[in-house]
Amino acid sequence: MRRVQDLPLKPWKRMGGNGTFIQLLGTEGLWGCYVVEVPGAGTLNAERHLYEELYLVVEGRGSTEVWTDGNGKKLTFEWQRGSLFSIPINVQHRIVNATRSPALLLAGTTAPNAMNLYSNTDFIFNCSYNFKDRFNPTDDYYKPKEEIEPDPVRGLAMRQTNIIPDIINCELPLDNRRSPGYRRIEPHMTGNNFYLWIGQHENGRYSKAHAHGSAAVLLCLTGKGYTYTWPASLGQTPWKDGKGDLVKRQDYEPVGMVSAAPMGGNWFHAHFGTS
Repeated sequence: MRRVQDLPLKPWKRMGGNGTFIQLLGTEGLWGCYVVEVPGAGTLNAERHLYEELYLVVEGRGSTEVWTDGNGKKLTFEWQRGSLFSIPINVQHRIVNATRSPALLLAGTTAPNAMNLYSNTDFIFNCSYNFKDRFNPTDDYYKPKEEIEPDPVRGLAMRQTNIIPDIINCELPLDNRRSPGYRRIEPHMTGNNFYLWIGQHENGRYSKAHAHGSAAVLLCLTGKGYTYTWPASLGQTPWKDGKGDLVKRQDYEPVGMVSAAPMGGNWFHAHFGTS
């Protein structure tokens, strides 16, 4: 998908805005994704749900209110284009547009897992349980945290914060694993199991191809580029072996999306920046 901004939107009664679901090949039943438009000077409906959710602000400026039933304290934080924030699982929240123009937000969720496990939307959207280990309504809960530390699994750069005001221009430590000059950070947000990272590929440099199963979604934040992807059954050198016609090229620009492994099984993929 070259740009999510170009997707057609339709009225979404539950959310209170206009939106559309996105289902990239290879992500079926694993991750949920959608774009939602918040009406100018308006709000989305308040909601809570038993799945994890992150938002990237594609266009616009506004705020989000979060609270729990039985606790009169309501936290409010502001966002703008390029902000990334997470909603704690099953916490009441409402998204507010601060301008007269519509705001566009892109969401990633674990909703398919919850829907397939429980098969009961009333339970998913109306359960009253509060996950106190996930949400503590202190004043600094949505204060951006900039400290960088090693993640506990691989020791790569990690940032534990529930909001990043501007992921397009945030600090990315030098990593060098994919290519010389490659930069990377892992945001860990609201106690989620939802895994994500932000990486920067330098233009004109070869990016090492790697293979894994379906699930990963790549989102272009700035610049333009493309991804080469092919099934592992073609081997590590498809062009050399005369199979280059079976390699897929996926082009994107801000805010474009591609599936790293668009079909079942393991797929090789390599990412390149062009501008």
